[in-house]
Amino acid sequence: MAKIKHVTPSVAFEMTKKGALFVDVREEGEIARKAFDVPEIMAVPLSRFQSGFKKIPVNRKVILVCRSGNRSSTATNMLMSHSYKNVSNLQGGIIVSILEHNVPLVLEQNVPPLLEHSVPGIPEHNVPPTDMRICNTGNCT
Repeated sequence: MAKIKHVTPSVAFEMTKKGALFVDVREEGEIARKAFDVPEIMAVPLSRFQSGFKKIPVNRKVILVCRSGNRSSTATNMLMSHSYKNVSNLQGGIIVSILEHNVPLVLEQNVPPLLEHSVPGIPEHNVPPTDMRICNTGNCT
């Protein structure tokens, strides 16, 4: 199997400005306390990753993220084993991102609600049920 590409928080956030998608594999309660403030993010908890990963775009740059980099590393390996080629793991997860003061985060009381069926540009009532969430910064109400 190919070696995992690890990226620093600064590099990862620059990649999102060029269209990379963050895939957060933390559980919902963790995301509610501390969230990444990036243009586009998809939540696929590792506990549901085996059944949910197929909704992650294959031909897009994807950065897997979690609290410390361990779960996202596991998820990165899973994607790579399913022929995803353009995937990276956020080195150190949200812990290192907090320590690097130049990375955008939303913490606790400022975290916008993440609706179970929120998709950018589509009103909530028109979105089919799914176990995935996509949230654009500012469009997460």
